[in-house]
Amino acid sequence: MLKKHLALVFFLSMLFLFFRPSWALPLPSHPEDFVKAFYAEFYKGYYEALDQKKKDPYPRKLIQTKRYFDNRLYSLLQKEHQRSKTAKEICGVLDFDPFMSAQDDAGPVKSTQLIQNGSKTQVKVTFANFGGNHSVLMDLKKEAGNWKIVNFIYAPDRDLIEKLKMLEKEKCQ
Repeated sequence: MLKKHLALVFFLSMLFLFFRPSWALPLPSHPEDFVKAFYAEFYKGYYEALDQKKKDPYPRKLIQTKRYFDNRLYSLLQKEHQRSKTAKEICGVLDFDPFMSAQDDAGPVKSTQLIQNGSKTQVKVTFANFGGNHSVLMDLKKEAGNWKIVNFIYAPDRDLIEKLKMLEKEKCQ
């Protein structure tokens, strides 16, 4: 009996070693690779699940990609999702994809551009969107040796954190 258990443990260990899930892989160390890995992991199977009218993939994908976010942004995204589950209307909740700043699938990442300004690191992410290009800036910071997403900047006066804070305070009639 003990031999069977040891064999099973060994088999599962080898399986995990060679076929690790994405959450068990180390995060990329270069900012642009980190950003591409985030989008690839978050959106893998996302739109297919929506098209097939399966359960909303957003909460599962947010949990799967938690390691990409700093704690503050992740907490705000979680709170917003909880509000959206009980909202009777669009008032007080995000009505767009916060990672692409788009209503619909903006397509895969076309390009990234690293922008470093002193201690501030941003990556400009460009998507194909309805025949043109659409971009967002992703604010990053180093935390315990890994990059973390701090915010998404949509325009000089529009960003995700400010939008989430505003929605939190919004009173719906």
